Amino acid sequence: MEEIKVDEKEALACCGSSQFAKQMALASPFPSVDHAISVAKDIWFDKVDVIGWLEAFAAHPRIGESPSSHTKSAQWSKGEQSTALATATDSGLQELSDWNARYRQKFGHVFLICASGRSAAEILGELKNRYSNRPIHELEIASQEQMKITELRLRKLFSAKTKADSTGSQYSTAVASKAEKERVGIIGQHLTAPLEGFPAKAPQVQARTRPPITTHVLDVSRGSPAAGIEVRLEMWKSSQPRPSFGGTDIGGWVLEGCSTTDRDGRSGQLMSIVDALSPGVYRISFNTAPRVLRARARLPITTLVLDVSKECPAGGIDLRLEMSKGGERGPSVGEIDIGKYNHGGFFLYVSIVFEIKETQKWEHFHVPLLLSPFSITAYRGS
Repeated sequence: MEEIKVDEKEALACCGSSQFAKQMALASPFPSVDHAISVAKDIWFDKVDVIGWLEAFAAHPRIGESPSSHTKSAQWSKGEQSTALATATDSGLQELSDWNARYRQKFGHVFLICASGRSAAEILGELKNRYSNRPIHELEIASQEQMKITELRLRKLFSAKTKADSTGSQYSTAVASKAEKERVGIIGQHLTAPLEGFPAKAPQVQARTRPPITTHVLDVSRGSPAAGIEVRLEMWKSSQPRPSFGGTDIGGWVLEGCSTTDRDGRSGQLMSIVDALSPGVYRISFNTAPRVLRARARLPITTLVLDVSKECPAGGIDLRLEMSKGGERGPSVGEIDIGKYNHGGFFLYVSIVFEIKETQKWEHFHVPLLLSPFSITAYRGS
């Protein structure tokens, strides 16, 4: 495969930091999009300073607002927010605007979140949750969200360039431009119901950027994500069209994938990224048995102490880093004990069975679980 060149203007559309754009252009060309993303992460987290971060944040429109310009970055922002705009009510947009203003007044920059595929209600809930963070913590979260957006846009950029190069004709640029416009607007089109009395238009297809079925787990008793929960996704593939309540289902369920929730409570990839999801009955299961959960942390371990009353770094603080090397009950080397989820809880595991119809195969299915020791709630998100 021929290496892909990314110039400074294209890199700036992916991330609004001029420092980032210059470094990416210097590192170009790239043999693959995965290599470009790896380089982008190194530049963003290790070479761009806080001023560069804030410059990138400022390039984004406020969540819930349509960008006014017609640049590539603005087009991508519109596409990324299309689900939120399509699912928002007038009162919801007003509340989102009010909270955006409160957030900016406290932290000094726009609320940043990778909004692709997220509803307005989900974004508003995340905004309210993050509002209580300390500024230094929120800055780190915002930088991670910016990297998610940058990765998504790099994949779009490489996809467009690859398609343009493969045509080998004078119409290649026009074809890529048309495909890009379709990708920008397709999410909102999928979620917009046809008007009564008019036939529904045939769905337009775009390449997915994530698996069609995803989940996350929240520990509502603690008000935080539940990390370390084992998750399994299965599909019913028996001679019977669907499992029956109380019937024997041995051999009917086929594993699609399994993963463990991360620190944000989100599962990893549970199935392949396919454009058209196979219709049928699916089961997603969560191992909620009481136990100590641990999440691996990378070494070396660093820290930063700030005096928030003086808004400056705190010097002269004695710090200690210790590692347990005791018996089997102690934390493992290189791991951080993040507590006991569902300790003494009632549910050993939770399984949710749902059906996806032929007409829904182009949609995204997000099936979150809200967990506490003695109650569970599941719903279809977006």
